[in-house]
Amino acid sequence: MLRIGLTAATRTRTSSGGWSTTRRADAHCRLPLSLRASSLSSLSPPLSYCPSTGTVSADGVPAFMTVVGIEIHAQLSVQTKLLSAARAAAPVGLGGANTRVSALDAAYPGSLPVLSSSACRAAVLSAAALGCRVASISRFERKHYFYADMPAGYQVTQQRWPLAVAGGVRCRDLYWKHRAAAVEKSKRKRKGKGGKETVPLAGPGAKFFEVGVTRVQLEQDSGKTMTTIPGVSLVDLDRAGRALVEVVMEPHVRTAHQAASTVEAVRAILAAIGTCDGRMEDGALRCDLNVSVAPIGEEGGCSEEGPFTSSLPPGVGHRVEVKNLNSLRQVIAATEYEVLRQARDALEGTPTSQETRTFDVVTGATRRLRGKEGAADYRFMPEPDLPPLVLDEQSLGVTLENLIASMPELPHQAEKRLVREYEIEVDAAVQMSSDRDAMELFEGAVREALREAPELGRKNAASSAANFVINDLVALSRASHDLREGPDDGRVDTPIGARQLGVLVAMVRGGELSTGMARKILGSLHGETLGPDVGPRKAADTMGLRIISGVEELRGLCAETVAHKKHAKQLVQYAEGGRAASRAEKYFMGKVMSASRGNAHPERAAEVLRETLDELTIGG
Repeated sequence: MLRIGLTAATRTRTSSGGWSTTRRADAHCRLPLSLRASSLSSLSPPLSYCPSTGTVSADGVPAFMTVVGIEIHAQLSVQTKLLSAARAAAPVGLGGANTRVSALDAAYPGSLPVLSSSACRAAVLSAAALGCRVASISRFERKHYFYADMPAGYQVTQQRWPLAVAGGVRCRDLYWKHRAAAVEKSKRKRKGKGGKETVPLAGPGAKFFEVGVTRVQLEQDSGKTMTTIPGVSLVDLDRAGRALVEVVMEPHVRTAHQAASTVEAVRAILAAIGTCDGRMEDGALRCDLNVSVAPIGEEGGCSEEGPFTSSLPPGVGHRVEVKNLNSLRQVIAATEYEVLRQARDALEGTPTSQETRTFDVVTGATRRLRGKEGAADYRFMPEPDLPPLVLDEQSLGVTLENLIASMPELPHQAEKRLVREYEIEVDAAVQMSSDRDAMELFEGAVREALREAPELGRKNAASSAANFVINDLVALSRASHDLREGPDDGRVDTPIGARQLGVLVAMVRGGELSTGMARKILGSLHGETLGPDVGPRKAADTMGLRIISGVEELRGLCAETVAHKKHAKQLVQYAEGGRAASRAEKYFMGKVMSASRGNAHPERAAEVLRETLDELTIGG
């Protein structure tokens, strides 16, 4: 994102009914990078977006607030499709287009649906994990629309009689997480350069908000339409008919980062209970945004009609749906662009119509696909080939109560347990509890570190392991994503195992390695530059990374450095005492560290160096 020198302001009503404006410098208000070359960057008055509040300012005066509703489509991790016996996923090494298509998926006449009980169980668990009230009876219906990747001409869904309703999700605001990380990174850079920290603190790293869940419905996925040759579209029906849950959220979201945070919270919950792997980069979880803007200070009702009217602020404009976003970066960029676009249209007197748009990842802009259909356009009708879904032991294979009671640990439960059992910081627990792979790696590493060095104690081992996981391994995973397809949402994706990380923690805590050395080894293990399954000790030997902590070895190193004729002047300065001695000691310490290639134990080397200098100056 491009930060530019804009001014934010606060508008308040005066006693006469007018507006009083207080301007202030605000470094957080900026225009997204994707808009720099677009028409939105040269408006008069200029527009700016504040990521911490979601407000759009015109000429520095807050004018509009962001309003976002979210629909999340999550593929259920089950063996077969929702209504047919076709495999949901291809066996390893046997991929290819149109290899998992049944007669029903291709809409052959006479083919009839058979509901998957495993999909029902996964959907019920998903709804319960999102805090929803699960209906004992729900119904299926047909939603008609015509695309090449929907051969039946309709989708089987549960629009009017959903599986579950009235839930809620606790989300961590990613803006404050990213802001705190940026401040910490800048702090380390400035410290390394010997400068003073001048970046203002952005508040705590963990801020939370609640988003309501309107409904969760079970439905079919569509196929894929691909355009590989201009003017020619190819259809792959392998995905057609896969079991989905659609999670429809209340329009409680007020910033672009909150939108991404909501998607991440739902992804983490579904991944934690194993009903969806949450890999957005593979299309396992996708989301649609319903974006609108509302004028700040508006009174009266809202122009949008529908089931969400009570949740919308006064004066809100028509919602615009942005379809099929499959990364958190896309969610943030699409929301920011769309909010500024709608604000521009409102200021120009041409309010946005209700429409469907798509997000172009190359230009960073949205573009119109079609006018937004209303419910009547879809011609909903009850599904005649499926009876009502009654959640009992016959349909689920287990009672509803026992199924919900078997639910795995949820992220907020894991967060509390990690803090209680390992005494780590809350921010670290929050981050790892939302990434099942990271949490399993962390807990396994603590066990291995204690097996390697029981005297460490669980708290010390956990502190080091958590730092390596949430700082170094997340950064390495992100760097890998820049080179290949992979997670871009802060998840850990590494070949490093719990044993490797645990041994590394024990080596650092035991004084065999410095933290900087350990980071170099982590980078090598992550990139597998020394080969797969190489242990940290072998990597340290190969890379020449080992702390010199033995007194005799350090004494020889210090004596050789101090006695060198190049340093005779500094030795005389040390003998003089006072400030000159302090400067000379720092000089010699730098030379010792350089001679050891940074491998000398800093504290122990300093003690031995002082002894060596005293022997040569006082004793001599």
